[in-house]
Amino acid sequence: MSNVYSSSGNKDREIWIDDIGATSLDRVTKILAGIPGGAKKAIGSALKRASSSGEAFAARAVRSEYHIGASDFKEYTKSSKQISATSAGTEVSIKYHGTHIPLVRFDTHYDKDGKVVSRVKRSSARETLNNAFTAMFGGVVGIYERKGDARFPLRQLYGPATPQMMDANDDVSESIANHMRETFDKRIEHEMLRVMNGWEGKQ
Repeated sequence: MSNVYSSSGNKDREIWIDDIGATSLDRVTKILAGIPGGAKKAIGSALKRASSSGEAFAARAVRSEYHIGASDFKEYTKSSKQISATSAGTEVSIKYHGTHIPLVRFDTHYDKDGKVVSRVKRSSARETLNNAFTAMFGGVVGIYERKGDARFPLRQLYGPATPQMMDANDDVSESIANHMRETFDKRIEHEMLRVMNGWEGKQ
């Protein structure tokens, strides 16, 4: 079964983007040279906005490739970011942490023959899971299979974790990086105006 897992272990994915807005740094530094700490404030604020926008963009990029809702992405994915801006350049690292997502959260239902069919990727055909069935444990509905011939034990079926979805498509990671660079370039102009006009407390 492609993209179907029985384990719900944690997965990580780190997206590392360097030289964000590299061409803008000299200009920002020169324009804000007369304001103590001005360049650092403007660049730091623009980087934070770019990284936050990158996280939101990542959710949309994954959902464009996989049958997963926005609420499911948010529930099963955590992210942390590290931002640095120095005279040598700018760097942003976003690390995504996630567990395998229950298969029932994807495009999963019963067909006309009463068998479970599921599709994880939007580009894939629905796959029939001949031995699978829906059951509720602890108030939560999932897709299960028996581990042997006996009624119990059961194992729940999962789709990939969101970090795995990113790993499976290099275009996703690259599109996130490009989006962050574009966001930084657009945002830095606003942040420079904020510093020059003393608007540090306003967004």
